[in-house]
Amino acid sequence: MSSPATRAGVNNWTGDAAAVAISGPTVLHLEDDVKDARLIQGHLALAGLDCSVVRVEREDDFRAAVARGNFDIILADHTLPDFDGIEALAIARQSCPDVPFICVSGSLGEEPAIEALKSGATDYVLKHSLSRLAPAVRRALQESAERSKRRQAEADVRALEAQLRHSQKLEAVGLLAGGIAHDFNNLLTVINGYCERLLTAVDDDAPARADLDLIHQAGQRAAGLTRQLLAFSRRQVMQPRSLDLNAIVSDIDRILKRVLGERITVATALDPTLGPTQADPGQVEQVLINLAINARDAMPEGGTITIETANKDVSAENTPSGFAPGPYVVLTVRDTGHGMEAETAARIFEPFFTTKEAGKGTGLGLSTVYGIVAQSNGYVAVDTALGHGTAMHVFLPRIEGAEVVPVTAEDPARPAPGHETLLLVEDEDFVRELLLEFLESAGYTVIEARSAEDALGLVKDTGPAIDLLVTDMVLSGMNGARLAERLKGMMPRLVTLYISGYPGDEMFADGVFDPGPAFLAKPFTRHALTRKVRETLSARPPVHASVLVVEPNVGIRRLLTQMLTRAGYDVVERLDPAIEAGAPPRPVDVALVDVASLDPNRWVTVRTLRERQPGAAIVLMAGAFGDVLIGEAAVAGVEITLQKPLNETSVLDAVRRALRSRR
Repeated sequence: MSSPATRAGVNNWTGDAAAVAISGPTVLHLEDDVKDARLIQGHLALAGLDCSVVRVEREDDFRAAVARGNFDIILADHTLPDFDGIEALAIARQSCPDVPFICVSGSLGEEPAIEALKSGATDYVLKHSLSRLAPAVRRALQESAERSKRRQAEADVRALEAQLRHSQKLEAVGLLAGGIAHDFNNLLTVINGYCERLLTAVDDDAPARADLDLIHQAGQRAAGLTRQLLAFSRRQVMQPRSLDLNAIVSDIDRILKRVLGERITVATALDPTLGPTQADPGQVEQVLINLAINARDAMPEGGTITIETANKDVSAENTPSGFAPGPYVVLTVRDTGHGMEAETAARIFEPFFTTKEAGKGTGLGLSTVYGIVAQSNGYVAVDTALGHGTAMHVFLPRIEGAEVVPVTAEDPARPAPGHETLLLVEDEDFVRELLLEFLESAGYTVIEARSAEDALGLVKDTGPAIDLLVTDMVLSGMNGARLAERLKGMMPRLVTLYISGYPGDEMFADGVFDPGPAFLAKPFTRHALTRKVRETLSARPPVHASVLVVEPNVGIRRLLTQMLTRAGYDVVERLDPAIEAGAPPRPVDVALVDVASLDPNRWVTVRTLRERQPGAAIVLMAGAFGDVLIGEAAVAGVEITLQKPLNETSVLDAVRRALRSRR
């Protein structure tokens, strides 16, 4: 870095203020004698030290040069016109204590030399022994480099220890949060659920209405507090998808303006080329709201909050420890407040840390942001200084080429009445009774069980046709996931809705929700439950019934197989029913059997087929059906016939009628 003082290379030193940038160590040389300066620098050059030298003569120039820094070593004469080397050493130790300082003097007695070394000088060299200078400089630079490496290593260790302490703190609070969340959210489900029921039963002008509203608000706040505890400890339920941050910001802009108040102006600067990221849209909204509220609170007299988005490629040296370099999308929330001191900024993500007055904040807002972002494989960078406001930069991995899944608003309308049969498994009696009432009032037939073992017993004993399993994840004995697996083996079309106050590790890997099963976190409202039940039932895959085709004519058999396969049926082909009767049974739903394939004892063969396929509906095919044949078919229990020539409409209609007859 150039300075008003002399900066020159050893081999082309000019002695004036011109700066010549060369490679090698940078030397600050305090020397008032030009000839001595050239002599000293010549010795360094002859020793192979290609130095960049800044020479100063007076105290004020020395102070200014030391303040600017960027020197690798200081060489100082001991005797100077207006001050001496000991004073220069004191100035250097105060401004740059880690830079080696070598006294170079024409005459330095033993006592001044000892005083210089005691005061922190690295070495001293007499001008009549300049052959010692280059080795002394090399040794000083090497020792300085080693000290720098040690300090960096120690700093890295301290940083790792701080990360470990932070992780242990999060783990401890996370274990606490997870331990209480299940029971706490069960209680809140009952409190909020019955409060909601009472609110619908009480007139708006009833005396108890205001009290019920306060109870409901308190219950909602308690539920939010539990979610925050789980979020900052990275145990929040996450359902990530490919999303566009610009769309999130645009959708939530109106809500923010209402929440932040009239004193706050909200501006946006969104990058139209922004790439997609993988995150939970609801959690990203929570991050944005928390950051905006935090920015608002930093501007009690009002101000501007600017929300920005951008693409950024982060290099390895600029990536925090534990995060991968690469492409990111950046969401920035910038305020015009007073900013923060470095000590405060270093603690803002600590749980329960707050600079607000007692009762004005929980200290969980930014901790929640930190937890959600970290759980989404991102990180938060803070840019702040007193008097210059604060900018919070949320970095989330950019997913190149991913298809954005649009975020749709929840339908506030009441779901259509249900008619299906549900199996409800919940070991908390109060919660089960409440959910039973919610679901039955929505039109569903509900079979209840208080444990997985009870549920399995009910299904085995009565064999009810269950359309949906609604189960808590955390049950005594067998958990909800294992129960669903067992029941799925009995009823392949069964779908499951998991409910839980805190599901633990059964369904989530590092807090990321498996997108397969449907999930509803406690506490929830009646409307949320019935809507989720309807969504889960509506998302069931279509019926893929299996059809056995028994037809001796190869052409007709292939035609039937093509028709049925196009319609989504699983087709099994046979030449004649005798093969099926003698083969190991493969369960089918419908058997299409050509009459010509039957032997003279045709109805014996049909009865054998029915015995081996008790769940199958049999459809007889023939070129013509006389009264005798129809009568014999009816006696054999075959009520559906299909007359040739066949067409796709008649075949599919016969199969559908056969499937309906099985119910």
